[in-house]
Amino acid sequence: MRCSLIVGLLLLSLSSSAKDKKPVLPEAVLRARYVMVMVDPESGVSFTAPTENTTARNDVESALQRWGRFSSTLDENFADLIIVLHKGGRAVKPTIGGVPNEGPGTVWSSDRDANLRIGGVPPALGSDERGRMGGPTGRTEFSNGDDVFAVYFGKTDHPLDAVPIWRYSAHDALQHSSVPAVDKFRKAIEQAEKAKKSP
Repeated sequence: MRCSLIVGLLLLSLSSSAKDKKPVLPEAVLRARYVMVMVDPESGVSFTAPTENTTARNDVESALQRWGRFSSTLDENFADLIIVLHKGGRAVKPTIGGVPNEGPGTVWSSDRDANLRIGGVPPALGSDERGRMGGPTGRTEFSNGDDVFAVYFGKTDHPLDAVPIWRYSAHDALQHSSVPAVDKFRKAIEQAEKAKKSP
């Protein structure tokens, strides 16, 4: 009896502390002004809907522009935040890997040369990006089918190798034109700003 009472009290305290704690975004997210929106470099191009990730990127950029909080940039060295998208769909999806899933173009430089790539992102975004620049290959993606909207800090070495600072994953999170993920991100920022103001 005493053991079950202790376990019950412990569970009650854990559940009440979980209710009291709301996830708060870091201060740097609240100060961010420039964002880069890109398709996940790990995403392949779908056989059945080859433009789905590009459409999602365009929709997210449009929704962010309507929101008016951020300005878009194509330069990850200038971006305060990097938003990475992956369109879900089916749990098992045949895709083509090793091809750029991005546009319109990227210019970057290293200590020895400058590079221009039409489509795609500069190699610095992920530490193993150079190894993925081979030719097209057929592959199969396995997932729960949810769309993914993940936010990373920009202005760092290999930002996509870090854990996302905010992530939203749901069926149709990147639904064409309405883009519920942007609305969820907006609400998360509003909650963080309210939490910052309250004592």
